Amino acid sequence: MCSRVLPPPPRPQALKAEAARQRCSASASVFGYDDALRALHPFLRRWRAARAAHPDLRAYIVSADISKAFDTVDIQKLLSISEPLLCSPTYTLLRYCEASPALGCVRVRHSTVAVPCEPSAFPGFPDWLRAAARGGCSTVYCDQLPHRPLARADALALLREHLTRHLLRIRGRWYRQTCGIAQ
Repeated sequence: MCSRVLPPPPRPQALKAEAARQRCSASASVFGYDDALRALHPFLRRWRAARAAHPDLRAYIVSADISKAFDTVDIQKLLSISEPLLCSPTYTLLRYCEASPALGCVRVRHSTVAVPCEPSAFPGFPDWLRAAARGGCSTVYCDQLPHRPLARADALALLREHLTRHLLRIRGRWYRQTCGIAQ
């Protein structure tokens, strides 16, 4: 049985768009397994080339436990780093879904992305899809109109709200998280 994956809320979409556009300033940022794999591929290519030149070269894997790292993040410092990344005055929020075959059923994924441009300057879904190199074998993409504008000020407000006004419910009681970031 295939499960339906709900689209993420729009708050990280503008950051994702800027991280993709400004690779050098957000080079350590990954927003999921796809980003982690994209970051790992260049390393693997370099490693294989070095290993071919020096067969006795060995790799070492270092593991670190960062389970408490989210609790120690300085929110104001994180805001001072992430706010300048949102440099486009307006983002266009696109909602679309992908339907692809998956072991006897159809897997449908809903996605939301932010494109750094005015909705009137947006080139159109097929052109954006072609430029974003999102072509998948046997995959159907469906544009879910309308495209919504997201002003930089609104994106910054959403980012600040997400980082500074997170609520937790523990054993039936509500708490506001004041240190660290939501996990």
